[in-house]
Amino acid sequence: MAVGEACERWPCRFGSYCDQQGNGDSTCTICLPAPGVGENCQASHGACQSGLDCDIQTDLCTARGEAGSPCEDDGNCVTRWCVRTTHTCAQPLARDQPCTATDRCAGFLLCQSGTCQALRLSGESCVGGDPGGSNCVAGAACVNGFCERAPLCGHTIPQGGFCANDAGCVNASYCDSATSTCVPRFPIGAVCDRTAQCQEPLLCLDLDPGNQCSPWVAEGAWCRDQGQCDAGLWCDWETSVCVALLANGVECISGYQCFSGHCGGDGVSGVCAQPAQSLVCAMP
Repeated sequence: MAVGEACERWPCRFGSYCDQQGNGDSTCTICLPAPGVGENCQASHGACQSGLDCDIQTDLCTARGEAGSPCEDDGNCVTRWCVRTTHTCAQPLARDQPCTATDRCAGFLLCQSGTCQALRLSGESCVGGDPGGSNCVAGAACVNGFCERAPLCGHTIPQGGFCANDAGCVNASYCDSATSTCVPRFPIGAVCDRTAQCQEPLLCLDLDPGNQCSPWVAEGAWCRDQGQCDAGLWCDWETSVCVALLANGVECISGYQCFSGHCGGDGVSGVCAQPAQSLVCAMP
């Protein structure tokens, strides 16, 4: 959304942030310009104008440092590389330059056998395994010593076929990162890492004693996070059980609680209500 437009349901454009502003007895969220050099960035939740970084010590937007400047993390550097051992910004290493596992090679280069080398294309020889652990370009894996790219079309790879991500596998399958192949999804009660591993319509939920493939949590049942409860319910953080969404006019402190998805008020307390179509958010 552009500066001055409401951002309750849609993100702000680059260079701005979403802020809550008062308007009489109601509140609304609007996009505001990101702060510039020397301006406070605490209210903008760390957002600064392009090319700037929010200093965690001073809460002020500062210019990113060139190579050789002091730094704490990559965001402090124009080069996007803060050497942790020296706390200085450095230029990523060019092709054929000597490197170690802790160094950073530029662009599409990878530290291999002590020097920065280009990632291998589909059909070229390679070393490694799954897409994240080989010297192949993104979306490809090292299969039998050669880079092989997964099909681009979604849900077309049969079980046992090579894959780079879950979206490529046919329904009822997911991409096993250990083998880079499509394998059957898990049944209810199985241990999981993500929802894509579970048979539809199951979810991978963080339940006692750990992540399990589970149906949506029913009303009155124990829950840990928002998004685990069945339609028309929310996870009450005081009782840790799924309860019915609140109707308009009922007191609330978050839109998660409301059937309308909107809790009007001062950000601390309010009542569930339909977002007011006539409410105009103006620049302060």
